[in-house]
Amino acid sequence: MAPGLSDKCVLSYGAFPDIANDFSQQSLLMPGGAVVNGDFKNVMPVDLADPQQIQEFVDHAWYRYPDDQLGRHPFDGITDPWYNPGDVKGSDTHIQQLNEQERYSWIKAPRWHGHAMEVGPLARTLIAYHKGDAATIESVDRMMSALKLPLAGIQSTLGRILCRAHEAQWAVSKLQYFFDRLMTNLKNGDRAHR
Repeated sequence: MAPGLSDKCVLSYGAFPDIANDFSQQSLLMPGGAVVNGDFKNVMPVDLADPQQIQEFVDHAWYRYPDDQLGRHPFDGITDPWYNPGDVKGSDTHIQQLNEQERYSWIKAPRWHGHAMEVGPLARTLIAYHKGDAATIESVDRMMSALKLPLAGIQSTLGRILCRAHEAQWAVSKLQYFFDRLMTNLKNGDRAHR
């Protein structure tokens, strides 16, 4: 069974610009995109700068906005902690069961064009895989084959852990790439801070 929204709606802003401070999709080494309604054949573009596309909501999080029912773009977000566990089984310090109809998390809830979205390593991996990123496809296929699981098996609690490991491995593989670029720049006299 897929945890959260990972089989329906996933969002990745993209990460690691190849060109300093250029967050265009062409520059991002980890691609961005959005999938809604489980249509992984149709990864849609994401414009992180567009406040109409992306908002974060806190109506179920332990944060406050001036109006908790309205989302805010991440650039305009407010991180005003407000721990109030509400109606719980147990005590405020020894919670046995939270009421998920109230506030229950330190995580803001992202929406893309109004759709609740799964974000994080699993979402980033799914987006990269379905956008055809060769390194991601090779890594994910190898992991799933070793576990004798179909690709859909990645949309699980185990899959979340595998995606964290995949991202760590991916980041290590990029260290040599960035180091080589740094050395080339230094050898060519480029010591600019970017």
